[in-house]
Amino acid sequence: MKFFGAGDSPVAVAEKIVGIAGGITGTTDPAQMLTRMRESAEAAQKFQLAVLAADTDLERAWLADRSDARSRDVEVRKLTGGSNTRADMLAGGAVLGMISCLVVLGFFRTDIPGEAVGIISTIAGLFGACLRDAFAFEFGSSRGSKDKDELLARISRG
Repeated sequence: MKFFGAGDSPVAVAEKIVGIAGGITGTTDPAQMLTRMRESAEAAQKFQLAVLAADTDLERAWLADRSDARSRDVEVRKLTGGSNTRADMLAGGAVLGMISCLVVLGFFRTDIPGEAVGIISTIAGLFGACLRDAFAFEFGSSRGSKDKDELLARISRG
């Protein structure tokens, strides 16, 4: 799902996948594509291999999109004397939101319905995910992403 909106529109990504399936199955009808791939292990394997090959291009688009965002951040910091108020406010808002959710859960958990506890916990998790993404953007990516970057570099070298 991370590829949606990274370089291509979601429709373009879906069209690529449908195009791959159509090329392998020899049909333009999505229902027939699924039927043929379910009936033929060879067709399903070809589809998976083709999607993995296309995935490399999608990974490059996603990484290029991230790279452009980091370049933009560097330029903004140069122009503003080292600060990026928008990014700082976004990160601060995520921290404030998560802390607010945790405070509500800590002090009022017994006073609010269980459904509300679940919703507030989910919202706190979303704020946590925002912070994780901000840290990944600011300080680099995980070891797994580093391995993936190296793999993409090897693939692009041939």
